Amino acid sequence: MLHNNPSTANKFAFHLAPGNVIKTLPLNLECPYNAPTPSNCAWNVNVSLDTGGWPAGWRHLRLRVVQNTADGQTWTTSSEIPFAVKCTPPNCSGGEFPSCIGDPANNKACIIGKSWYTNFDYQNVRINGIPTAPVSGTMTLKIAASKGQSQKLEVFLDRSHFIPAVGPWNAEPSLPNNPPGWPKTFANPPVGQDFTVTIDTTQLPNGWHSLAARNTAARGGNSSCKSACNYTVVNPNFETGVAKFWFFVQN
Repeated sequence: MLHNNPSTANKFAFHLAPGNVIKTLPLNLECPYNAPTPSNCAWNVNVSLDTGGWPAGWRHLRLRVVQNTADGQTWTTSSEIPFAVKCTPPNCSGGEFPSCIGDPANNKACIIGKSWYTNFDYQNVRINGIPTAPVSGTMTLKIAASKGQSQKLEVFLDRSHFIPAVGPWNAEPSLPNNPPGWPKTFANPPVGQDFTVTIDTTQLPNGWHSLAARNTAARGGNSSCKSACNYTVVNPNFETGVAKFWFFVQN
């Protein structure tokens, strides 16, 4: 999905960390930007992956989309998800990143959201403690701006909207967009420092909920589309890394 980001998605790549390419799909999916307000665009792309040749143990699968932006730059967004390959947890090796695997023990169940932009480095956010089963009582997460100097780290609860390509999703309850006390904001977080975020799930309706974290870069850049493109651009722009997951409350 391209959320308020006019560009053309030209490649969908799948990597096993630390960067072994296992499949690449060419794309030519354009999110239009010929109107005062750019569109939010979403597509379904069917993919099959053969895990037969993957090494055993915990492996990080990176789902990476490469976009060409309206001002002629390259932008990539990635989600990094741990998979247990040819083993049954907890009897799996730690893989390349033993502190961020799929095992819920010791808050290691983890995902990473990444962004990369021309002339900028990665801007990453990491969420540890993701539940792998329905939750009740208090849920505790560790969240970090894991790469890229950050001006702020934000955590959002139940902030979502309809995504056309997804179709019927397990709907979040009709709560206010970010309930009272949310979002949580941590200013100028040191790179890699975990911040503890707790959620009292007894205050939430049973059912599906979502949590997202966003790491906004300290250094900004100016888009050449300020005058050349037919939509509103506010300079400077700031790169962000975003990770999001859904969880099921059952109190």
